[in-house]
Amino acid sequence: MDTAIQYGKTLYENGYLAEARQTLEHCLNYHCDVSKCYIMLIEIYKLQNDFHALDKLKTIAQVEMCQSPFLHKVLNMI
Repeated sequence: MDTAIQYGKTLYENGYLAEARQTLEHCLNYHCDVSKCYIMLIEIYKLQNDFHALDKLKTIAQVEMCQSPFLHKVLNMI
């Protein structure tokens, strides 16, 4: 999972937002609970004004990150 998230971060940092989004969303399909994946997706969704995706991500984070100490940080960013 870390490799995919790092790849998504590299894509994001180099301006490939669509590709970064796709890579990071793929991580969610594997029940990712890594906060940096969610944080980058939040940033991408905000840049793309995709509020529907933000709402969906919030729901996913509440389920997948329920045991994470970073859940509140992620939810506050949304």
